[in-house]
Amino acid sequence: MSKRAETGLEPGDEGLPIDNDSERVVSFVPSVERHGTVFQQFRFWFLSNFQFYAMTIGFIGPAMGLGFLWCVLGTLLGLVVGTTFMALHGSQGPHLGLPQMIQSRAQFGHRGVILPILSAMFVFVASSITVVVISSDGMNKVFGIPSLIAGWTITAVALIMAISGYDWLHRIYSTLLYVSLPFIIIITVSEIVGGLTGDAGAAVENSSRGFHFTMIGFIFQTTAAAAYNITLAPYVSDYTRYMKSSTSSVKMILAIGGGASLSGFWMMGLGSWLATSGTVRDALSGMQEAGNDVLPYLGNLAALASLLALTAANATSAYSTMLSLVTVRSSFGRPIFTGRSRIVVLILVCLFVGLVGTSITGDALTALGNAVTLNLAVLVPWTAINLTDYFLLRKGDFSIKDLLRPSKRYGMWSARGLVAYAIGIAAMAPFLTVHGLYEGFLAWTVHGADVSWIFGLVVSSIAYILLRPLDARQGREIEDADAILSGPGEEPSIPPSTL
Repeated sequence: MSKRAETGLEPGDEGLPIDNDSERVVSFVPSVERHGTVFQQFRFWFLSNFQFYAMTIGFIGPAMGLGFLWCVLGTLLGLVVGTTFMALHGSQGPHLGLPQMIQSRAQFGHRGVILPILSAMFVFVASSITVVVISSDGMNKVFGIPSLIAGWTITAVALIMAISGYDWLHRIYSTLLYVSLPFIIIITVSEIVGGLTGDAGAAVENSSRGFHFTMIGFIFQTTAAAAYNITLAPYVSDYTRYMKSSTSSVKMILAIGGGASLSGFWMMGLGSWLATSGTVRDALSGMQEAGNDVLPYLGNLAALASLLALTAANATSAYSTMLSLVTVRSSFGRPIFTGRSRIVVLILVCLFVGLVGTSITGDALTALGNAVTLNLAVLVPWTAINLTDYFLLRKGDFSIKDLLRPSKRYGMWSARGLVAYAIGIAAMAPFLTVHGLYEGFLAWTVHGADVSWIFGLVVSSIAYILLRPLDARQGREIEDADAILSGPGEEPSIPPSTL
């Protein structure tokens, strides 16, 4: 297959800003540098949820009186919904060869994209801070390490991982997956076998635990599971953009969605099982105790492996934050971004996360719940608009040149995308609940559970479709731009993707 057929552009002829660095940061990744396999993506996204943070999600339902079997059902329902939206972004990276958020210039404009980028950065940083809070608390309980030292250790290791770059992050994820997998398998099997014959099994099978239903617990468990994977959406193309553009979109979506949902279901289910036993304080301590019951120090090793896996997740958050900051800078002119600049930005990001994360005290579950809720509030309208535009309206037909430079095709500010985003946020506000900070006036109808993301997804998508008249003027400019850019032997845009 020729390079033109593969990317729609000829290397050296397309006028794209391609850096000379070994890592492309926010520039287009040419076909000659594309590499990686679909299974590699499955491993990467499987590990993204294969740690005790995901287990902690499984504790939410039981804390509200929800029985184990209902927790499993709520988790499954939430993951199906959340993973669907997250995994659909998987085909965008190979097709466009760009980081995730820079693609949204097509919906929001060259500078208008700064709004969703800031929202995505909030997600990255809030998630990282939550990880520092939960992990340092867990390290203090399990290993007796002071929380302050634990928090900065996690931050420092994440920084080193992030500096290593795209390829090394994939290698680190694969290694940690193979290290963690035996421990989790042993713990899971021992819990099932021991639980069915012991007191834990009796507690779970008892109708007051295994089958006990509370509407508020079910809503919270389902929402938390859905939110957990939806919040991965801004990361996806950052770690798929080096894949060959000829990669099957269906295989990519299934690999990413399968990895993130299978590990999420496993770990959240294990968390709910431990929580409903009535003997476990938190996810990391529960993992340690369950493992040590099988073999001495097995639980300690499992806890350490899980901490490293979660630290790797913070590394990807820092890396994506760096890409987002560079994208913001590039919206005001192409930045001169060297390898040293990348390291400096990553250091500043991790310093901020470390400072905030180590200064926060309080209940870990409350911190987790508020972070998930806030992440959803700012993220859901973006993912709805991005996917609606990519799959339903443009059907993958984008101009890479015009995503990387100011152009008439996408404009500097897109009223359509920005207004749809605002409408989506407004639709979510009445049902939004951030405990201790904000409660929408209709939140009482679902007992304070956050269902606002459902309204955000639906309303944002519909609004973006109906607001097409706002692009009427820009539509005429696009015709002019096409005439200018379409010269003999030159493709103005990447051809539509094939699902």
